[in-house]
Amino acid sequence: MDTFEKRRGLWNKAILDVEEADVVVVNSPYVLNSLIRNGVEKQKIVINNLPIDIEKIPHKNSYKLSNRINIGYSGRFVSWKGCDVLLKVVEKLSYRYPNIALHIYGSIESHYYGNDLFIKLLKSGNIVEYGIVDHPLLFEYLRDMDIYSFLSYSEGSAQSVKEAMAIGLPVVCTEASGSPIENNVNGLICQNNMDNCYSAIIDLLENDEKRSTLGKAAREEIKNNHNGAKFLSILKVILKKSYD
Repeated sequence: MDTFEKRRGLWNKAILDVEEADVVVVNSPYVLNSLIRNGVEKQKIVINNLPIDIEKIPHKNSYKLSNRINIGYSGRFVSWKGCDVLLKVVEKLSYRYPNIALHIYGSIESHYYGNDLFIKLLKSGNIVEYGIVDHPLLFEYLRDMDIYSFLSYSEGSAQSVKEAMAIGLPVVCTEASGSPIENNVNGLICQNNMDNCYSAIIDLLENDEKRSTLGKAAREEIKNNHNGAKFLSILKVILKKSYD
């Protein structure tokens, strides 16, 4: 929670800009609802999802589990993105599935290398770290994952989750991730606690058809509603109204 305090000055400036703006463009319903809860007029807020170039992203072909169960995470591995909870989830899963591994693609906060649970999971092979990976290679790695999990406490609209969805991965994330997930339709929404997230992942691991259904629906969501053409069309409408 210390991270939130350090960033408070940034958000104060952002709030002033929002209050003075005639039109506020946001990248998810989560951000829209957050602004409304804090007194911003709904009529001046417009949602325009940041696009994903799905043509450059490979799609998952098989949803069968192999000898190793793979959970993917991409981006900065930090506490405010729910990574402390994710470690506890992986530890509990490892008792049921000793062959499970959390694959981390991105920078890891240095304090984790002094974290007993992180060190334990790393030594046992239940964590595999890759460091920062270029996007083309990242997408190829993610395609081999069985599940993608992102448990952020507060995220406007995580592009990393949308990229995983574009690949066709079944995603387990918190509502606060700002991701375009409809629960049990194109992914699973869980609370940011170990038991709830653990149950969601178990639900997916024990059902091949559900992983396939949610993963394919996730890709369709990104393909249909988060593309460049749609982004530009909404932007043109916003600009036209601003100058009329």
